[in-house]
Amino acid sequence: MAMRYVQVYFDFIHSLTPLSDAERGRLFTAMLEYAGQGTEPDLRGNERFVWPQLKSQIDRDNERYDEISQVRSEAGKLGGRPKANALSKKQKNQMKANASNCPQEEDKDDDNNKDENDSKKTVCYNSAWRTSARARGAVAQNLIDGWEAAWDTASRFEGIDVNRILCEYMEAGMTPEQIQTVLQDCTVPQYLENHLFSEAVHLYILDEESPLRPAGYDI
Repeated sequence: MAMRYVQVYFDFIHSLTPLSDAERGRLFTAMLEYAGQGTEPDLRGNERFVWPQLKSQIDRDNERYDEISQVRSEAGKLGGRPKANALSKKQKNQMKANASNCPQEEDKDDDNNKDENDSKKTVCYNSAWRTSARARGAVAQNLIDGWEAAWDTASRFEGIDVNRILCEYMEAGMTPEQIQTVLQDCTVPQYLENHLFSEAVHLYILDEESPLRPAGYDI
């Protein structure tokens, strides 16, 4: 079943600010027609420069919706939705595969060897982050360093304890690879918790009534 709605994210406002009311109206109409009927709009005003970004987001939301619908359909055949914080068998198998396919870190005293290993880091993470809060903190900082590289200044993170937030979601069962995907899509740090929570619920890692639910969040 296709989505019967369009998800409008808070960070869209930054793209809409330069547009006039008429341009915003045409853009919104284009979103509805594209999401509902697949109709490509013929935009000729300034809104045409914003459309590719919104179109890509709609496509990603539709793909995610289809995946969620399939998972829920399969879960229904097995007797209902998984319990909160419970991962599906498929997700557990994928985590094991990620751990086995990623290079394992080794303790080395030689500084030259350590520098060489650091230069060969990949986007995969071994399962050490599951073992302790300290390990999760190290992985969280690694994710943050990569995310901050996309910003001109770290001041945009002022007042946001990103490391704590990422550690909480890893402790709940979200893998670093899943978190990294959310970070790549999140363009406004202030909405990070909303993006993480939404993804975790969609993956059945968290229940909608989880204590990690951001204040004022409405899925």
